[in-house]
Amino acid sequence: MNHLPSFRVETRVDGNPYDTVIAAFPTRDMAGITTVDYTINTTAVEKIAHIRGEGTNDIATIRDGEPHHPIRVYNAPGLELTFLYSEVFLPMAFADRLAAAIEDWCRDAGVELLTIVHGATFPHSEEDHVPFFAASDGYRDRALSGVDGITGLPVGVLDGLPGELLLRGTDAAGIDTGVLVTPAHLPGPDIDAALTLLEAVQAVHDVTIDDTALRERGEELREYYRGLVDRSRATEISPMVRDFPEDRMFM
Repeated sequence: MNHLPSFRVETRVDGNPYDTVIAAFPTRDMAGITTVDYTINTTAVEKIAHIRGEGTNDIATIRDGEPHHPIRVYNAPGLELTFLYSEVFLPMAFADRLAAAIEDWCRDAGVELLTIVHGATFPHSEEDHVPFFAASDGYRDRALSGVDGITGLPVGVLDGLPGELLLRGTDAAGIDTGVLVTPAHLPGPDIDAALTLLEAVQAVHDVTIDDTALRERGEELREYYRGLVDRSRATEISPMVRDFPEDRMFM
């Protein structure tokens, strides 16, 4: 018996997406989610759809006392972009079913480009704090031609929803799909990585998004962690007498 759930996109009658959808899904670094969440909360948007799962436990996310479906879709008229993002982690086994629902909705609605913003915690140098792409042929031709500063991801693995949607985008009947990815750090949210992804979205889709508040939030977090490091060093016991392990769980 197949116990995997099914998913469907429930759209408003007048809720037509734009030609381009920007999507983000939860990762431990939260870089992609931070990018989309920041844009939605600082740009005039309207909710046009949500995704409902059948055969899963319903989860309500709460903001200011108001319940919301955790996977939602918004139109941003000023940018002529549509944003899709999930506020909850879903099991890896659900990726195929959810990707199929997203692909079917995109195809039925006439979506032409699907951009996924994604932070990845892989070993990297300081020079790697830049955006990379992994994209279908059609996406490279239509969205990345003439865009400077974003190169192909040299090597790596994309699993879960980003990997599933990207592979579907390589099929002959698939939606032209690209993943904009940058290395990220734990614990999340990695706001520096989110800023890198936000800059990549602006470059690829030729839009302007004010990132002032996000940069300020990033500086606040850096100050917070610098303060934790300073307090930790100030209370350290000499290595000659330390008889307990060092705890850096907050880093």
